[in-house]
Amino acid sequence: MAVSCLGHSDADVKQAIVEQLDRIPFTQTPFYTFDLAEKLADLLTGRAPGNLDRVYCACGRSEATEIALKMARPPLVEKGQPEHGHMRIRRQSYHGNTLGAPAARENQWRRTEIEPQLFETHHIAPCCEYRDKSTHETSEEYGKRVARTWQKIVELGPETVMGFTAETVVGAAAEALPPVPGYFNRIREICDR
Repeated sequence: MAVSCLGHSDADVKQAIVEQLDRIPFTQTPFYTFDLAEKLADLLTGRAPGNLDRVYCACGRSEATEIALKMARPPLVEKGQPEHGHMRIRRQSYHGNTLGAPAARENQWRRTEIEPQLFETHHIAPCCEYRDKSTHETSEEYGKRVARTWQKIVELGPETVMGFTAETVVGAAAEALPPVPGYFNRIREICDR
């Protein structure tokens, strides 16, 4: 669904698929690698902030979400901080269809039937300039205001926070909703602190 914007039967996309099939279509990524995965890893780490220099390739959004959730807690337990067990999630995000991924989304109609099986999460407002920005504030001021809701939640119990997850551009759950400039920079500062 996320790549449908590339079009249907696009000649360049089809040619890229054929060329990759001629090389190697897929490998079990924890044990093997291939050139496109390495190029993607270099691209991502080259653009990542700070010391984020590792990439784990997954087959899709659900698997990527599950892996991220599993990777967040062990380092905290190893540091003797087992109370860090809660995820903070932006509302109107969609993270996949497995059991952990629905816990990381707020859409209640998608959660109701499996609610008892989900781990506890806390949700903050999405960065939706179109609906929520005041006429008296700039886009950047709005982004900082929305980020402060995350800061307030963290301040209520930073010792319990395991992580924060958000779609950088919300897709199906909120109609291609991009963040305002500076929003994720402020979120990063709060997480670092």
